[in-house]
Amino acid sequence: MDMLSTKLDFIVQLLWEAGISNWVISPGSRNAPLVASFIKHGKFQLISSPDERSGAFMALGMSQINQYPAGFICTSGSALVNTFPAVVEAYYQRIPLLILSADRPEELIDQWDGQTLRQPGIFGNYVRSNLHCSPRNESTEQIAKGIYDCLKEAFVNIPSATHLNIALSEPIYEGIDAPFAFSDAIPPFVFKPSQPNKVDLIAVKQFIESSFTKDEFVPDSTLPIDQKLTVEESSESIKYPRIAVLIGQNPPSPLLKSVLIELQHYVPIFADVCSSQTQVGLISWDWGMLKREIPNYLEPELLISVGTATISKPLKQFLKKSKPKHIHIGLYDEVGDPFETQPQHWKVNESDFLQAVLEIISTFDTSADETENSNWVEDSLIPTFQKSNNSNSIKKYLTDWEVYIQSQSLVSHDLPHPFASELQFMQKLFQSVQENCIIHLGNSMSVRYGSWSGQTKAQVYSNRGVSGIDGCLSTAVGAAIASPEKHHVVVLGDVSTIYDSNALWTDLPSNLTIVVFNNGGGRIFDWIEGPNKLQELRTFIHTPRHFEMEYLCKLYSVKHFKYSINQLDEILNGILENSDKLQEKSDHSHPNLDEQSSPKTVRFFELISE
Repeated sequence: MDMLSTKLDFIVQLLWEAGISNWVISPGSRNAPLVASFIKHGKFQLISSPDERSGAFMALGMSQINQYPAGFICTSGSALVNTFPAVVEAYYQRIPLLILSADRPEELIDQWDGQTLRQPGIFGNYVRSNLHCSPRNESTEQIAKGIYDCLKEAFVNIPSATHLNIALSEPIYEGIDAPFAFSDAIPPFVFKPSQPNKVDLIAVKQFIESSFTKDEFVPDSTLPIDQKLTVEESSESIKYPRIAVLIGQNPPSPLLKSVLIELQHYVPIFADVCSSQTQVGLISWDWGMLKREIPNYLEPELLISVGTATISKPLKQFLKKSKPKHIHIGLYDEVGDPFETQPQHWKVNESDFLQAVLEIISTFDTSADETENSNWVEDSLIPTFQKSNNSNSIKKYLTDWEVYIQSQSLVSHDLPHPFASELQFMQKLFQSVQENCIIHLGNSMSVRYGSWSGQTKAQVYSNRGVSGIDGCLSTAVGAAIASPEKHHVVVLGDVSTIYDSNALWTDLPSNLTIVVFNNGGGRIFDWIEGPNKLQELRTFIHTPRHFEMEYLCKLYSVKHFKYSINQLDEILNGILENSDKLQEKSDHSHPNLDEQSSPKTVRFFELISE
């Protein structure tokens, strides 16, 4: 019979074959044999995090950046329970994440033995696949099939966390010091993702036209997918509805961005701050809607949405009131209804669908030569179109929105303390950073400031799946480790920082800059009107405290800077200095992880609201 270490080496090889090479590890005795196999393999990137909650969020940040699973390893018992916040965030953010837990043998569960609980299936339906494995009792063939089948579920279906629970029976340290047992019997990891449906241009055109009635539209399945529109079908008598496009939280997509860059000239595009498309669409639209009545003439007749959640409360209220016909585009079956509009789901590629909308709308405003150059599908679905007066009405809706947003009389200075100065900082940061920067926003006020700050060249992330403050800093740490060539700036409040301060309990990457609004508690509850109606609530809801962040930085050997938030130029020069250094380094050579990992080079900016 194979030693336990040989079976664990086999499991580790399977995970390497599946391409899961980045791991965060929390300490423990039961998981030590597993960790030993990862170390002896010699090719994994391994990060230590003594706090399981923080470590799981670090792995989430790595997965978020790479859009590919990173792994987290923990011991048995309550250690696994501490990963639950990261698991549910991965579920609602649709991020692939692998949780690998060590367990005690089945016969010890519920027998009053230490550090045991019912680990198999502990995450319920917040993971889309899970596997309980007892290596001593299973053949390598059974292990390989079980792990690969479990991982394929995570790759083929909606991305989320996957849980592998490995039960280890005594002697667990058997063979731990033996050389890694590389196996020649490792099967290849192969999965076949489903192919998206091809977009039927005629069906899209019919749907747009049907938006005047708000009746449910069922595409005519008898139409051949590659059927061309005729000149008669694009006649000048066609009137198009007021169309709005909403991009919710979404991973980066260069193809989608290229389509939106063109589409933004025809229809209003509301790109959420976490949409990965903050360089396109209406500028400062969320700020433009803040604390204002939105006139009826801006109500869309057709809403096309992509991605998941959006943070803007004014937009949510507006769409709930206007109740447009709503179509949601995406490849995943689960579709939310945040605006109570009962969206129809078209299971097609989002870029292809919006390109079809662009092709249809732009035919009323482009020349035949421009139209014939379209090559988004083979042979181009659209022949030569005649120009029409309808382009004026299409663009008028866009112009109306632009004029409305620009007429916002509210300025950041009008906000009460400390919101005015903190928003001014965020606006300046968004304007100053370049494409080599990634901004991570904490929840509560930080992400709202980002939503009000308009467009930026940086990629922006925030944990808006469940929107909790737990793990905001840890996620940014993991993301910075995973992409050392980028400058990562995380902006969050004092409560979020203290709550997740164990994120600093690791070898921190020097490409990370931490910015903290030290404003004396959870100030979002001063923004929300309700909690202030009873003064006695402040102690329990606002949790007002005065934190000296300098001592936190000393504890973790982090370089500390303290500024009044009104010293905008000095603050931004200090933050962007790291970005400039990384740019200079990338111009000469690609930075490696060893150069980036140093606990004494992370920069921590404490901003005091006065």
